[in-house]
Amino acid sequence: MRFATVAIIVGLTVSALLLPAGTARAAFTEIQISGEPALVDILADLYGLENLQRIDDTQAVVTDETWEFLGPDAATVKAKAKFASFAMRLGLLDGPANPNNLEVLLDENDLPGSYQGWFDPAPSASIAPTEIGSVVRFGLEPVGKNAVWSSLAADNELSLPECATYGADHMVTWQVVGNAGGFSDNVVGNYVIGWEDLSADGRWGQSDWDFNDAVFEVHGLAPFGSYVPAPASCALLGVGGVGLFIRRHRA
Repeated sequence: MRFATVAIIVGLTVSALLLPAGTARAAFTEIQISGEPALVDILADLYGLENLQRIDDTQAVVTDETWEFLGPDAATVKAKAKFASFAMRLGLLDGPANPNNLEVLLDENDLPGSYQGWFDPAPSASIAPTEIGSVVRFGLEPVGKNAVWSSLAADNELSLPECATYGADHMVTWQVVGNAGGFSDNVVGNYVIGWEDLSADGRWGQSDWDFNDAVFEVHGLAPFGSYVPAPASCALLGVGGVGLFIRRHRA
């Protein structure tokens, strides 16, 4: 396993280390450094920091809060790392952010509480799109906490109004933009998402806002607003959906 040692200046957030080139005062959710392997170290080890570009968390045109399918082929999601002491479920939300509305992609058998570290091999799941350009939201459920955190921050406010972190962003995103420095296996164009799994007031566990609790790689989906259909596929837009189909893969 490669492990890149990254110098961290005390008090400096990870978001400041991984800003897109030429970005001035972009709207990025701050990422704190905890006693666990920092998210910046995880990303450096898996992809190389020079091969990643941070996606704006709140930009009006392109945002990582909702996602759209890039084409007719199935999208995939792979678990890359997990640093939390309990099991999790990752899925797509169909309705308000609560466990009953989570279409599970990877469950507690894929993301067990007994496991912390890098996944090798990585458990994965595939999703057939309802239609090209259709929009979905990710949800992460810390098992046993009776809560689901949505990629759409407003969902967290609507579904958990009594929680001190309502409306908070629980997911951060990078795009893979290169494969330099010995990372020839990088799939340029894929996205990497990191999650914060707990809340600020301790009702669902005490958050440390390090966003390293679960890290996934996404293929075939892109942050909303970044999808530009090819001319040949434009006619497919608006075609009726064929339903959501999830196929799970375990190594």
